[in-house]
Order: sequence, then C-alpha cells, then structure tokens
Amino acid sequence: MLVVLIVASIVAVVPGLLYAWNAVGEVSAEVEASGLRLAQLASAQADRLLSEAYFELEVVAQLVDFDSVDDETTAIEIGPTGRLRVSSFHTAIIVIDPSGRILAEEPVGRLRNARVARVAAEVEREDRAVTEPWIDPVSGHVVVGLSVPVFDNDGTRTASVVGIVDLSEPLIADLVMPAARLGLTGHADLLDERGLVLASTEAGHVMTRGDHPEFYGRAVAERIPVVENVVHELDANALDRSPRHIMAYAPLRNAPWGVAMGASEEESLAVVRRLGLRLVAAGVASTAALALGIGFVARDLRAAARRCESAR
Repeated sequence: MLVVLIVASIVAVVPGLLYAWNAVGEVSAEVEASGLRLAQLASAQADRLLSEAYFELEVVAQLVDFDSVDDETTAIEIGPTGRLRVSSFHTAIIVIDPSGRILAEEPVGRLRNARVARVAAEVEREDRAVTEPWIDPVSGHVVVGLSVPVFDNDGTRTASVVGIVDLSEPLIADLVMPAARLGLTGHADLLDERGLVLASTEAGHVMTRGDHPEFYGRAVAERIPVVENVVHELDANALDRSPRHIMAYAPLRNAPWGVAMGASEEESLAVVRRLGLRLVAAGVASTAALALGIGFVARDLRAAARRCESAR
C-alpha cells in the first residue's frame, strides 16, 4: 500500500513540474517577443517619418524648372515662389547636379564644398538614396542626406534634390518612449548599415558601435528581425553594470538602417524569475503536503499491522 501511495504521488507531482517548466519557458519567450515587437514598432515609426521626408523631397523635385537654369548664376526656379522651403523634416534642402554644382539651396551655405561633392557622388547611385551620416558643424548633431532624382522633359536625370535630416529629432523621440517601457536599463539605438549608432537614448553611443558591437554587426548584416541574449560591453561611465542584455533588432524599409532595443537580462527576465519562484514554492508546498500525508498513512498502516499481529 505504501509503495502504491508513493507511485501515485510521483504521478501527481511530475505533470505539475512539467507544466511549471513549460510555463516558465513560455513566459520567457513572450518577454523576448514583446521586446522584438517594441523594436518593430519603433522601426515602423521611423519608416513612416522617412516616407514623409521623401514625399516632401519628391514634391520639390516636381517643382524644379530647368528651363530657368542660368549657366552663369547656376540658379533654377523652384515652383511659383522661386525658392526652396525647409520643412520640419529637413534642416536644409539642396538641388545639385551630377557634378556637385549647387543649383538651389535653403538655407544658403549649409554644406561645404567638400561635403557637397561627396553627397553628389553618393546620391547618384540610386533613385532614393541615403548618404553616410556626418556631424553637422552648425548644430553638432548627426545628420544624413536623403535624395530623390530630378528628370527633365525627355526623362534624363539632370539633378537630385537632397534633404539634410537631423537624426536627433524627431527620430530619437520614437526610441525613447518604447525603451522606457523596458525598465530602468532599457535603451535603444538607431543603427546604420555598418553597425554604427546614428541616434540613441544614450548620447554617448552616437557614432560608436554601442554596448553590443558583435550583435549589432551581425544584425545589420543579416537584416532580419531577431532577439538575443547578448554580452553587454561596459564603458567607463556606464550606470548599468549588467553583464548581459536581452536585445532585439528590427530593420527599416526606407533606409539601410535598423532599430536595436533592449534591457538588462536581470530586469527583462524579472517576471520570469518571480513566476519560477512562485511555482517552486507551490511545488515544494505540494510535495511537503504529499509527503506529510504519506507519512500519516504509513503510520496508520504500521499501527494497523501491529494490531493484526497482536490479534494473532
């Protein structure tokens, strides 16, 4: 009878342990999936802003009138007003020809000659181009050039409209709020195709490879949504001393960039640990109750056995 009770107890406990193990695994997977969803939402918002910035440049491209080009003044007419208008998405708008000659600009003199030539070479490669980032000498912020082509009446590409975008705003705002939802150690980086940080919730990361260079390099090369438990490389001034982070990466569609977002392993998996502790406590309590019950039954069985022997 005692053996039967022990086997029955094992049969009762083991399924509960397996369920608890699966529950912890499912919660852990959901935590990682939630981080990936936040990164994808941030990348989708960045894509939306870039789409609007490109749309404004395409509107300008439709207004360019090359019949007004004057070879001596290198000026062109832009729509009925005759001048460019800088929008909330662009700190400057420039029309350049393939040789790097500035045909129109607003504000005047925003790009230096060396940078104009470099931008011209980069934007001629494709219809919608994104230049490599650089530090704007006026604002000190990281900026990038977005461009669309300008065609004349016979369909020949004659120039490019380039918008200079300050990556500090508004893109950085779309990183801060999702990262804050990940906790005190939550942070987010906007990465270019080289794995360099273009914008970040941590100012010291900009134009570096951040705290996760190996993961960033691999993620931007593969350009697929991914979430991993990665090493956190500490810098001298880091407040977060966690050795590992749960990081998610989601690529953008309108630029060769991506959003990386995550938090420390300890903070990310805190809910998993709490659930595990509760399940362990419940399991220990259940096992103790079963053991106590078996002990009482065993005592009663021994007492019954002694009474039987005495009766004989």
